[in-house]
Amino acid sequence: MGRNRRCFVNNTCLEVSFRAEEGLPLIAAAYMRVILKGIIAKAFELYDITVCHMLVMSNHVHGILVVEDPECVKDFVGYIKRESAHAINRLLGRRKRTIWCEGYAGTVILDAEKAIERIVYLYTNPQEAGLVEKIEDYPNLSTWEYFVSGGGELRARRIPRHSISPLPSKDLSLAEQQQYACELEEQGEEESVMFIDPDAWMRCFPELGESDCESVNRTIVERIRAKELAFSRNRAKPVFGAHALRIERMNKPHV
Repeated sequence: MGRNRRCFVNNTCLEVSFRAEEGLPLIAAAYMRVILKGIIAKAFELYDITVCHMLVMSNHVHGILVVEDPECVKDFVGYIKRESAHAINRLLGRRKRTIWCEGYAGTVILDAEKAIERIVYLYTNPQEAGLVEKIEDYPNLSTWEYFVSGGGELRARRIPRHSISPLPSKDLSLAEQQQYACELEEQGEEESVMFIDPDAWMRCFPELGESDCESVNRTIVERIRAKELAFSRNRAKPVFGAHALRIERMNKPHV
């Protein structure tokens, strides 16, 4: 039996996520961040979506979006999955291997309190997984800096598929990663500009009334800090750490 089509309404707040079938393809390496930023920025340019919050884990992606055009959601996610899959396969020197689980999770957030809860969840995912102590320590892509600064532009050049060659080694030093990232950036094509608007979701909920955006965001940060403290107190072993995340292998076994 086929799945029912998702129905999204414009100007609604949506939580989206998708996950890898296996391995850790979205590692925090410098070259992967360059590739992924170019893909996400281009997707934003192509499709009418407002990105409020986003965080990339090694095997899945979380996003809080505002739907401007309901028909764009599937294409927006599909573009990111498709282009990242091509890039990952080229980095690993293989052809047409499936990277992502079928489809994506897309949940309409119906009230402001739930939106706050999901934003807190998004920014505490690495801490709950034992990767870092605080969100500031997390080296992979996220919109955290845009959140605390009130939003801003992310500029990135799209890296053409043919410019991505197999990695010279399974274990690249940080210097080797940075060198390859610079080589990719030099071959980047047109620059795309993506505006991160961390407060856009609030406009979806009339119940907030005249609530001050700063007050709502302070509540979010306070809850993040409380969860980080709870995770730290209950942790049985040290966190993985930012350095270990930066040198992690893409093909590390993980299902």
